[in-house]
Amino acid sequence: MPGTGSTPGTGGTRPDPAGRCRESPRDGRHALLPGCNRRAPGAATGGVHGRDMGNTPNTGPGKILVVERDPVLALFAETILSVWEAFEVTAVPNGAVAAGLIERESWDLVVADYELPDTEALQLLAAVRREAPDLPFAMISAFPVLERDAMAMASADGFITKPMKPSHLIGLATGLIERSRRMREQSAGGSPCTGIF
Repeated sequence: MPGTGSTPGTGGTRPDPAGRCRESPRDGRHALLPGCNRRAPGAATGGVHGRDMGNTPNTGPGKILVVERDPVLALFAETILSVWEAFEVTAVPNGAVAAGLIERESWDLVVADYELPDTEALQLLAAVRREAPDLPFAMISAFPVLERDAMAMASADGFITKPMKPSHLIGLATGLIERSRRMREQSAGGSPCTGIF
């Protein structure tokens, strides 16, 4: 329809010329499009409701390390976070490569597959907690999450289950990075944390 920003026949949304997302008058749902994706609830986020993280504004450029052994899932995460949301994303297939990158470079978020071989994800999480305790760390897990797996992932800052929904991945990443940045500002003596976090 002219002026609404919707695409005929899609039932979704498109950003209008002012950059806002508008609902389709047909069914009220939103399409998953760049810049219009933070309306769905986010993933589990360690004490912060996913709904709040799903509404987090884009935190701007940031570096995300994805540790995923499945190249298809790694490419999916990399595409969603880098192409749709403009993060600088590096994907690696195992914990050893990730550990080296964490030692040499500064990161805003690590997202690791819980099912890496030889408990690499938990070892990587422990190493991050020792070396960079303020670095947000999230886990990717198969659905459903078993109780023993949930207990093992308890020290992570959040997790997302497979199959990953783009809106949940975006909500998880933007929410954890924004929360971390606000906490750093507060601890550095800046303005107190306000808003949804």
